[in-house]
Amino acid sequence: MLLEDCTLVSQQCALKGSNYGFHTSTRVALRGCRLLVNNFSQPGGEPSKGVIQSVEQGKLLAVELTDCLLMGYKLCGVMVHPETAGDIQVTTHGDVRAYVQYQQEVPAGIFRLPDWPVEAYAAMAPPDLQRPSPYVAQELVWKNGCELSPFLWHGRLCHMHCQRPPSGGKPEDHVLIFRDAVTGEELGRCGQGYSLGSCIVWDDTLYVYASRWENGTWNDVTLFRSKDLKQWDPPQVVVKGENEGLFNSSVCRGRGCFVMAYESNEATWPAFTTKFATSKDLVTWTKLPRSTFGTNRYTACPCIRHEDGWYYVLYLEHRAPRWRFETYITRSKDLESWELSRANPIIAPTGMDEGINASDPELVEVEGKTWLYYATGDQRTWADVKRVAWPGK
Repeated sequence: MLLEDCTLVSQQCALKGSNYGFHTSTRVALRGCRLLVNNFSQPGGEPSKGVIQSVEQGKLLAVELTDCLLMGYKLCGVMVHPETAGDIQVTTHGDVRAYVQYQQEVPAGIFRLPDWPVEAYAAMAPPDLQRPSPYVAQELVWKNGCELSPFLWHGRLCHMHCQRPPSGGKPEDHVLIFRDAVTGEELGRCGQGYSLGSCIVWDDTLYVYASRWENGTWNDVTLFRSKDLKQWDPPQVVVKGENEGLFNSSVCRGRGCFVMAYESNEATWPAFTTKFATSKDLVTWTKLPRSTFGTNRYTACPCIRHEDGWYYVLYLEHRAPRWRFETYITRSKDLESWELSRANPIIAPTGMDEGINASDPELVEVEGKTWLYYATGDQRTWADVKRVAWPGK
């Protein structure tokens, strides 16, 4: 039996196999399924015998799990001969997770969730079939590229290409190139040895913020600025790392000042944290030590915007333990207390051409449309940049 993309919910068990008295074996393969047993009674009550159950003997049931989520008091059990529960054959592939009562065992190959998976539980609701995707006009804008920042330059849409190898490389392999978004004409370049950049236009000047590739990692946030994309002021370090690497950054106009979100690897886990700084002139920046997002979760590749009193940050989530990356959105009024959107993820990889990644989000408003840019790929060897349009602001 094969079950794909199913949600199985019950008070007693989510999957039951074999038939009492017939000694028949049952083999079931589940792919991308959610299995939930609502009976979470503690040992003193009458808890479920298992999310997965065999009727008579454990040896009569074999289950293959691929990218599945299981939740219940315990994972496996047998109704008639419970002592044979260990004979149920469970094999796993991909990202298989389970939330069970803390005293219960989890077989090898299944990642034990430490907390109740609220987001996954909410995702079990039937989809809204009346709501089509809000995004339109999807297109590939940069083949074999990753970080791209769109900006309006004297009324024309332009792209800043952060030219770099997919991983590593030498400093001379990294450079920032500015192109017309329609014709592809090169308008200028700067920042040899720099990448992971973002930019903002203010008072007819382009301010570019990028990190320096050196000694096998990314260092500091450095400012480049120009009024014609040809002549550039000397580079200036504006946010210096303190025993940390600094990676992607993003800048927006906020309440009475400019705000920068930047990516740090100061934490050993979950690998990346988003920090913040403010500036009055886009040159002198002050770090906000109390303002961070992601101290207990992977948050990379931030893109920050301000609207109606809220700071919105689009960022990358690593959907560990699976090797998959999706873009989420959070918001805050004070850069200290954060509220995740119930619509997350707002971008997820779909189709073979997007691999397992939807990262490095960027936004720009052009002629009544909001364009959302993001990178696809495998987070190791290749990446492309796509964009989709929201028909409005």
